[in-house]
Amino acid sequence: MILTKQQKRWILILLMAMFFVGMAATDIYVSSLPQMVKDFATTEAHVNLTLSVYFIGIAVSVLVVGELSNRYGRRSITLIGVAAYAIASFVIAFSPNLELIIAMRLIQAVGGAIIVIVPRLLLKDCLDEQEQIAANGVLLIGLILSPAIAPVIGAYLAKLFGWRSCFMFSGLMSAILVIIGYKILPETNQNMLPRFHSLTHYKILYTQ
Repeated sequence: MILTKQQKRWILILLMAMFFVGMAATDIYVSSLPQMVKDFATTEAHVNLTLSVYFIGIAVSVLVVGELSNRYGRRSITLIGVAAYAIASFVIAFSPNLELIIAMRLIQAVGGAIIVIVPRLLLKDCLDEQEQIAANGVLLIGLILSPAIAPVIGAYLAKLFGWRSCFMFSGLMSAILVIIGYKILPETNQNMLPRFHSLTHYKILYTQ
């Protein structure tokens, strides 16, 4: 797909911001865990499940999100992933119990996996090899900034407004990115598959 330099620049900035938000999913509220233990009158181990389920969800989701983007398109899957992340963040911010938070963290994980994997495929579709190297360097900035900045932002928000504000912030940021992405993200996958490659391979294997 042919894009102008200006289009590529804005798309890259948007994807870096998405990358930052996705990577900050845990860092932004990790300092608030003691507050959550107190608010829900539960144990530290119970609250730590919000971390564990996210990591498990990420590990499983990364196995399929690439195939989903092959089938349904980079743009659609990216926007769905960020939107799911935003919705889960808002639900967590107003959640009355820890069980709902744990469930929403799993949805956040699916969105986070999409945010981390699919933008790279999108860039691969529309950039040449040299441009991809430079673009990966820009995405790396988001990867580096997230663990450095997100805990500071989260601690500041939690101190002023409580731990729920961390998820409200994540939700607002994600919602803004969805709106911007809807306006400027192109569909770069011009060869969307009629079905999952992996399922096709299994069918061939077991029918021989």
